[in-house]
This record gives sequence, C-alpha cells and structure tokens, in this order.
Amino acid sequence: MKSQLSERKKRILAFIFFLGIAIFLTWPLLPNLFKSVYGEVGDPVASVWAFKWFRNTALSGHSGALNYPYAGYPDGINGLLPLPLLLMPLTLLTYLPHGETMLYNLIVLMSIALSGFIMYLLGWKLFKSRYAAIAMGLVFMFCPYALARARYHLTLVEIFIFPLILYALLNLKEDFNNRNKIFFTLALLLALNIHPYYSGMILLMLSVLFIYYVLRRFRQGDVRSSYGIIRFGLLTTAIAVIMSGAFSYIQVSTVNGGLASVSRLEGDLYTYAAHPWNYFVPSTHSALFGGASTQFVAGKLLPTNIEEYVLFLGYVNMGLALIALVFWLFRRRSKYVASMTSDLQKQASWLIPFALCLGLVAFLFSLQPVINIGALKIYMPSWFIFKIFPFIRVYSRFGVLVFFAITLMSGACLAFLGKAIMGRKRLLGTLAIVLIAGLMLSEFIETGPKPMQALYQPNIIYTAMQELPDDTVIVEYPFVASDESYSYLFLWNQFYHRKSMLNGYPLGSQGEAMRLTVLNLLDPKTPGLLAYMGVDYVMVHKDMYEKGSSYTYTKGAIDLNELPRGLELTKEDSDCALLKINGERPDAIVLYDPTCSMAAAPGMGPGLWLQFGKQWIMKIDAVRDLTADISFSILSVEGVRDLTIETGSDRKIVQSIGQDMENITIRGVSLKRGMNEITLSTSAEQVAYNKVFGGNDLKEVSFIMSFWGIEGAAKTVDVGKGD
Repeated sequence: MKSQLSERKKRILAFIFFLGIAIFLTWPLLPNLFKSVYGEVGDPVASVWAFKWFRNTALSGHSGALNYPYAGYPDGINGLLPLPLLLMPLTLLTYLPHGETMLYNLIVLMSIALSGFIMYLLGWKLFKSRYAAIAMGLVFMFCPYALARARYHLTLVEIFIFPLILYALLNLKEDFNNRNKIFFTLALLLALNIHPYYSGMILLMLSVLFIYYVLRRFRQGDVRSSYGIIRFGLLTTAIAVIMSGAFSYIQVSTVNGGLASVSRLEGDLYTYAAHPWNYFVPSTHSALFGGASTQFVAGKLLPTNIEEYVLFLGYVNMGLALIALVFWLFRRRSKYVASMTSDLQKQASWLIPFALCLGLVAFLFSLQPVINIGALKIYMPSWFIFKIFPFIRVYSRFGVLVFFAITLMSGACLAFLGKAIMGRKRLLGTLAIVLIAGLMLSEFIETGPKPMQALYQPNIIYTAMQELPDDTVIVEYPFVASDESYSYLFLWNQFYHRKSMLNGYPLGSQGEAMRLTVLNLLDPKTPGLLAYMGVDYVMVHKDMYEKGSSYTYTKGAIDLNELPRGLELTKEDSDCALLKINGERPDAIVLYDPTCSMAAAPGMGPGLWLQFGKQWIMKIDAVRDLTADISFSILSVEGVRDLTIETGSDRKIVQSIGQDMENITIRGVSLKRGMNEITLSTSAEQVAYNKVFGGNDLKEVSFIMSFWGIEGAAKTVDVGKGD
C-alpha cells in the first residue's frame, strides 16, 4: 500500500512538472486565459467563433446552430460544430463567461502537458528509468509538430493519444482484466474521434503493431496463448471504428452537406506532402536554427502554411535512436552491450524493432503520392488511399508518428546509457543524462513572441458600426476568401457590430465568384458592384493591407485618399476606416461561373482561370433591355484551343485561342431585362496546372480570361475576330 501511494504521488508530481513546462512554453497564455486565444489568426479564431456561435444557438435553446445567417449575405453560410461529437459535452463549459476562449486555451495547454506526462508514463513502464521517461516526456511535449499545430489546428495538438494507446495496451497485456479493457476502449474511442488524420494514424500504428506482434508470437511458437488479447483487440477496434465512422458521418452530413463537400483535390496531396529533407530541417521558429532554416526552405516550398512541414526529428534525438538501434543489433555479440540492454530485453524486447517498423511505414505514408527517379515512377501509399478516401490531403502530418517512433528509440538509448553509467558513478551519470536531455530540448526551443489573439477588444470603428441601422449590410476589406485567416476574424467581429456582411462566401459558390470582381477597393467599378451586392458600408483594415493575406493580397498600404466615386469616408483611426457606399449599380452586371478561380497573367490585369470542366456559364443581370458590346482578353494555357461562345439568341461564335493573348469583342449583344446567360465551351482537354506552370498543383485549367467589360448600346453587330 505504501509503495502504491508513493508511486501515485510521483505521478502527481510528474503531472505538475509537465504542466509547469506547458505553462512556460505557452506563456503568456495563462494570464490571458479568458480574453485571448493562443494561436495565429486563422483556425484558432474559427474554432473559438464556432464555440461561441454554438453557445449562442444550440446550447441556449435558439435555432440556427447549423446556419450563420449574418455572413455570406444574403444566403448565410454553414456553421461549424466546434468539436467531434464524442467530445461535445466539453462545450458545456462555454456557459462560463468568455468560456469559448477559456475552453480553447485549456485544450491547448492541457494537450501539451498530457503529451509530456503520458509519454513519461509510457517511458517508465517500458524502461523503469525515471531519467529516460522524463527526457522522453520533455522531448515529446516539445515536439515541433505539436507546438506548430497549437498555433493553427486545435485538435491536432493532442498527440498524447499515441503514447496513450500504447500505454493502455501494455496495461492490458500485463493484466487482462475488465478495468484495463475499459481503459483501452475509452482511449481508442478518444483517439479515433480527435481528428480524421489521427484516426488514420492510430489505425496505421495498431496495424503495424498487430502484424509485428502476431509474427513475433508465431516465430516464438506462442500464438495460441495470445488469442484472448488478439480477439479482444480486433473486436474492440472494429466496434470503435464503426462507432467513430457513424459519428463522423452524422457530423459531416449534418453540417457540411455530405461526403462530397469534404472531398479534396488530388493536387493537394503534392502540395501538402513531406519530403525526406523535411525531417532534417528545424522549425523556422527554432531559437538555434530558425534563421538558417528559413533560408533553406525559401523557394523549396509552395507559398502555403510553412508549419505544415514542421516534422523536424532533432539531431540529438535521431542520434540517440541510431545508437539504440546499433546496441540492439549487437546485443548478442558483446557481453557489455548485452548487459546494458538486458532490462529492455526483459521488459520491452519488442520495442526497438517495432518503433523502427512504425517509423519507416509512417515515413512512406508522409511522402508525396508519386516519386519519379529517372524513368522510374514509384507510387506511395497516399496515391492508393486517395482513390478510395479522397478526404485526407496533408500526408505530411504522418510525420508525427515518425517523431513518436524516433523518440521511443532515443528513450531506449537513454535507458541503456543510464544503466551503464549509474551503476558506477551515480552523480556523473545523472549529469550526463541531464546534459543529453538539455541538448535534445535545445533543438526544439522556440524564440520570439508567442502568438496571442486578443478577441475582446473591439476598436472604435466597430463601436460606431453598432450605431448603424439593424438592416445595414457591410463588407470588410481586405475582402479575402473564406478559407483565409482574416475571414475568421471578420466572423468573430460580427458578434460586436451585429450587422449582416458579405464576408464568408463558401468556396465554389456564386458569391465567391462575385467576390473576385471586387478585390480592388480603389477600382472605379467596385462601388457600383458593391451596391449591386447590397452593401451599405465598407470596413477597411489598413493594418491588414500592410501585413498582406495568405494568398489574395500582397503586402502594401492602401491609400484612402484615392477613393473612387461612390465611396465616402465617414470615420477613421490609425488601423481602420469606415466608408459609406454612395454608388449605384451599373446597367449590366456579369456573374461569373462559380467554377472559376482567381488568376493573373503578364500583360493582363486580374482575371479568372476557366477550370473544372469544358463549359462555363456567365450570367449578365441587366436592369433594362439593352444592346451592348462585351469585351475580354483570353489565352490558352497550352497550344491552340477552340472557344465557342453562345450568347443565348441563336448566335454562336467559334474562335481559335492560342497562348498569346487574344482580345475578343462581341458587338451588339442583345440583353433582356433580368438574367441573361452566355455560354463558353471548348472541346479541348484540360491541362494540369503544374504541367504548364510548374510546381505541385494538379488543378486542371483550360484558359486564363480577364474580367468582362460591357459598354453601353452598340449599333454594330460584327464580331471582333470573326465567327
């Protein structure tokens, strides 16, 4: 009893220790627990917005939990469920003051602490070495992947589930009782419902472990004695997968509109894949290597979130893992090495070969789908998986399993060294282990200010916006896409001004296509287009323009002294300005096909890719019957391609479009009051973007087209280049 109490006290002290380290790593999160969010502007703010919206609707007895009517005016946008359904009870905490912020921060803080603590428990169970266990816990909680994800994706911080599953299995193997069965079942359900990526990783890890365990038992001639645990493990995993799949399907079909809505493009597999050298490149936030790492990755990665590639394993961590492997291979050839590894052979003789297999398999899963070596084309696992499950795209995230495997092996090495040194000079051995652990951690320590987003400090412009009539419609600039980080801040700020807004149009929607036409606030056409879209006021974030956005806006100040006619400055401070729309809509408005996306080509202003198919429908909304000239520029992305234009009045125009820009003018187009359709089509096959322009994007495109110009009544009916 006394020894049990002593062990329990040690566990409590260990948890307090790792919690203290987590507080240090995320400081100043703790003093800002209720008012600021730990993380970058993007997904953390989106998660907290989802918590708050869920509290304001479903948990408060009001309707509208699955639809946010104030964004994406006039249709609204789909809401987000803030957590997997299995974790939904946690949202009850959002009844507390500012509870959504506290809940988010607690999940981040506790996930980092649990990563260290549970890895410590696993290390102690494996090696019975406090030094090795503490070092493993510290390294795993400093894992650059977890710290990077804490800035972006809430549920990707929770890497503690990987040591938790192994720890639960070891308990079950030691004592096959009901308590341990329940513990493993709950741990598995938790792991499968944290995030879809982690569900796949857990199943991959369990598959590798199952195959290794069965083969090892078969080689030892002892399979029959393991039937009980094998049968229980397979049955429990199957039930947990079915339950988790049902939970996920309910959530996706309820909120997102079905599985098709979460399907990904194959080109994303290349964009978000790992490369072998990623594992040797430290985080760009590293205190030791950040500068060198930033220079190294420059030009080697696409302009996406650099943290998607933070898979650095640590040079000391990798070195210790390599030493452990060498020791294990030579354990039967050297009595000295055999004595060092004797404890491991008794307690976890399976560990090093299993960790090596897991690391290698996870490494292959993390790589891009197709690797070309000369004329040889090698297909990686992600290529095959995508054919069946086109929902997961960021296979670089499987690198966390590689890190986990390497850390298990480096922990074994520390246990070997501890046994060798401690038996002779305990003080010297302790200092050596502490020094090695310090070197390991020094590679992962980050520098610079922690990302903290203050969400409860509305500025005076939002205060002024509150005084506007309730039916006022606004738009916030820079008018970024709904998947860019600033868009989530705009959603959050709606809780203050309570006005409907354009921001938040879903990708692939008509509203998103319309957004592309009004990106430049200073364009003379923009006020009229915004008036057509129903906008009364424009909120301009000058500071956001200066920082630039993910991909829509480059860095650069906006000059509000150059406002076009139709925009009136009503209020301004150092960072923001409020503009009133005084413009009127034009006689004819072009509504572009929602399958178009933004493009730019030399010699042509901002325009559109024509992609996703061979036919595109442009709609023209006219206030009256009129005859107009329609003009635009267009070029083929590869070779000469046919372009057929049908104006809807039995008029068909066929043009040959080459890779040099063609200026097309369709004269005398008869437009009726209301909506008119003009169809563009081609018989040519689409071309993958990367085939023409390089890079990794497999998005299929046909043409690059400028925005259309519609000029008043025209008397001529001839076509610019022939029909």
